[in-house]
Amino acid sequence: MTRRGLSLVELMVAIILVGIVAGSIYQLLLSTERGYRTQAERVRVNGNLRNAISLLPADIRELNAADLLGSDIISMDTSSVSYRAMRNLYFLCQPANAATAQIVLAEDAWFGLRPYDSARDWLLIFQENDPATRQDNEWLRADVASIATGNSCPGSTPSLTVTLANLVPANPGLSGVTDGAPVRGFELVEFLLNQDANQDWWLATRQFGKSSSTWGPAQAILGPLTPRGLQLKYFDGTGAVTATPANVASIGITVTGQMSAVGGGSPGSSNNLHLATRVALRNNRR
Repeated sequence: MTRRGLSLVELMVAIILVGIVAGSIYQLLLSTERGYRTQAERVRVNGNLRNAISLLPADIRELNAADLLGSDIISMDTSSVSYRAMRNLYFLCQPANAATAQIVLAEDAWFGLRPYDSARDWLLIFQENDPATRQDNEWLRADVASIATGNSCPGSTPSLTVTLANLVPANPGLSGVTDGAPVRGFELVEFLLNQDANQDWWLATRQFGKSSSTWGPAQAILGPLTPRGLQLKYFDGTGAVTATPANVASIGITVTGQMSAVGGGSPGSSNNLHLATRVALRNNRR
């Protein structure tokens, strides 16, 4: 019986078919891997943007642009904003002493991000004045000359006796600050779009040093972002764009994350992700 093998033509055809099938499978695997890496990159960037969008509103909601002593917004432009950031809240446990420029705070009954830090914080003190009307209430601003711990609150509970300095306004001083009045500690903070040594852009923050009277170095929080990765708009009570800190009623925030090359990103790429929000200030005028 004669046995026949594969002819050269049949072998070539088989090899070509196997190559086509293998190439198709490889392309499918490559496309699947690329899609997975792109999706993972989008999840990473989107998580960064959500974190960025959640950071700024918490501080912005505490700002009061309509304060009689001046807006809590110190400076503002399209890619940075500096302001008085509220960090803690205390309450007086006895009436203020106008003669000695002292207030006594309940040490244990504080709320906020952290306790008062004399190296970083100033104070806002609520002045009631006439309890029969809300028209004369105001927040006094002051620095701290000294703090003494003790047990001067009712029931001999822990207290902070604070001697004030540079009280504004100085007249009528502390005469209208009553027992139980709230006292808020704030520091000067700036959020900004900052470029690092590797030419990457980041959402960054920095604090104002009381002793040096200068801004500290910018600390990157998250990113990387695009060169226009932080865009801020300021609106007055009518919804019109304003450049005056005292007129700001809300702030629009847009953050754009920089997708890596894996995700098809580039500085001007449409693949870069955006998140936007708009936040109303405290005492928002509508």
